Amino acid sequence: MKKRMNKEVIILAALNLLFCFGVYVSLPVLALYFNIQLDIPIAQVGILLGIPPLITALFGSLGAAAANKFGEVKSLLIGITLIITPYIFYLFTESYFVLIALSVISGIGGICWKPVIRALFAHHSKELRNQNVVFRINYIVICLGAIAGPGLGLLLRDSQMQLNLYISIFTFLCIIIIILLVNSIIKPTNLQLEVKKKPSLQNFKEVDPRLFMYVTAGALVFIVFSQFEGVFPLAFTEISENPAELFALLLIINSIAGIVFQFLVMYIEDRFIKLGNLTSILIGNFAFGAAFVIFALSEGQLLFLIIATLVFALGEVYAVPGSDIMINNIAPDHKKSLYFGIAEFRTIGFSIGPIMGAALIDMWGATILYWVCISIIVLTSLIYIVPSLPLYSRAKNHTNEVI
Repeated sequence: MKKRMNKEVIILAALNLLFCFGVYVSLPVLALYFNIQLDIPIAQVGILLGIPPLITALFGSLGAAAANKFGEVKSLLIGITLIITPYIFYLFTESYFVLIALSVISGIGGICWKPVIRALFAHHSKELRNQNVVFRINYIVICLGAIAGPGLGLLLRDSQMQLNLYISIFTFLCIIIIILLVNSIIKPTNLQLEVKKKPSLQNFKEVDPRLFMYVTAGALVFIVFSQFEGVFPLAFTEISENPAELFALLLIINSIAGIVFQFLVMYIEDRFIKLGNLTSILIGNFAFGAAFVIFALSEGQLLFLIIATLVFALGEVYAVPGSDIMINNIAPDHKKSLYFGIAEFRTIGFSIGPIMGAALIDMWGATILYWVCISIIVLTSLIYIVPSLPLYSRAKNHTNEVI
């Protein structure tokens, strides 16, 4: 008889909660620590923030390969050890080239942790009556970490930035100890992670042309989405004497709103009306655009910043998964892996975003960044709309006839 919950899933949720807490307790101050404490120019800070997502985009299969070679638990230990290393050395180095190397190490650590713990969640959920519940639990855990971490940061707002890094280090050490203690419990049997191969040039010729439009749109959305957690602390230096405190508050609000809106949207769609995929995406894009308009016009007034954050959270619910939904709709069942393998290139947006955002803030200020993001959202919406136009369908059919 299947269970409602098991101890393996609970332990994994606790580990991921600690991991998210460790990341988010330092997130509000990390960019400011680089810029203010280490005197690194804003544009160069953007590069440091953009390297880990770039590592994910280029070497995303490394985590699965490590898990298959060393085992899932050892892969988690390798990942968390690589992640803790930069936090320790951030306290002792001011060399920009060393910091770049540490960002690379952090990126490798992330791909040894995130896909493996997701796979363990999925593996241990097989004993549950509702297997999908683990993914909702994981989403809630991430949001709780994004609430608790910045929340503690607010309590420490009068302390030096290094204290946040020490707390992250302590949290990651606790994770290592817990993993060693529960090794035998969470260790799976007969679990083999899929190592995705990079698509070849021939693969690109075999797919629907709309895929490249949706991948481009997804990358653009990720560029915009990454601004919030990536460079907003730097943007807030223009409007606040305590940018880390302000960002921590808005991050908490964003995370709470993300949980509430997620369940609210599911309830509305289940009980009242189910929106079309394109409509949902355009609503999300409109919310993103509206949020950046409010950010641009807020002049640092807290009420408007909170409203903008709430609207931004609504945009997350609709816009961020939009690319996945559209790609899934056009992918034939026997080519799903190929389509989503190509779609991994979208994650480059998480790397480009902080680099672009920091450069714009450095050269022209945060307001220009907000308006550039609005322009990107408009372009993204057009890319999503074009494949649904009759003119596009006729042109595609004509091309197929010629071929």
